[in-house]
Amino acid sequence: MKYYAHTGIREDRNDWQLLADHLENTAALAAGRAAPLGLPAAAYMAGLFHDFGKYDPAFDRVLSGEKLLVDHSTAGAALLHARTPAGLRPISEVIGYAILGHHAGLPDRHGGDSSMERRLETFRDPIAPEISAAASPDFGPVARELAKLMRPASCGFDLSVAARMVFSCLVDADFRDTESFYAGLNGTRPDRDWPALADLLPEWRDAFVNGGAKVGRGGGVKSGQLGGAPWRARWPHSWREPWRTGPLGPIVGRYFMVISAVYGLCCWRGDSFRRSSR
Repeated sequence: MKYYAHTGIREDRNDWQLLADHLENTAALAAGRAAPLGLPAAAYMAGLFHDFGKYDPAFDRVLSGEKLLVDHSTAGAALLHARTPAGLRPISEVIGYAILGHHAGLPDRHGGDSSMERRLETFRDPIAPEISAAASPDFGPVARELAKLMRPASCGFDLSVAARMVFSCLVDADFRDTESFYAGLNGTRPDRDWPALADLLPEWRDAFVNGGAKVGRGGGVKSGQLGGAPWRARWPHSWREPWRTGPLGPIVGRYFMVISAVYGLCCWRGDSFRRSSR
């Protein structure tokens, strides 16, 4: 039996995307995004098992048009959880969070039915045993790269940051491979030639601090406007002073504050990770 990730146009399925191809493509894309973070092996494993639940024969019926509810996001996390060697459970949890949440968002560890703990406890494997047996996750490279990023005084925090980065890389890779498949099917070319946020944000932040600006589609900043609407902003003299930027002032001001803060935090954390890995 052939297993598919996405449908095509032809009824004979000759143009449908094979599940194995989607898993490999997503793994490679995720690893590429995660390489600058020092997490390529973790992201690759997440991509390779994120849609493992699509090997459920019931999912093929969904692709054929039947109105069924099939959970395809738990099987991969459950398989890694069951295969994790003793003492390496945090590895399967880092990858598992990304897999479980790659459609619905990162789950809680404990709590309701959507938590990691509950989903793994209640999972009933519908996948053919020979398919699961053929899967051979290699936890060694993931363990080594995570160990390089962990600091003794803040292992829990560092691990949580790594988990979020793997999740982000997986979601991006899953979307891009699916988009690429359908673009090829429809003869279109997605516009993905975008400038990097890290290259644009310092100029945006300076424009915000120093006065009005217009940020063009290519990232250029011009004085006087932002997004086509006149505006002017200054950092407040105190945190209690209202933002004086018109009706959208509170939104615009806090947006740039949050983006700037997150960017600064990411730069700081990235530098910290690089130092800890030397």
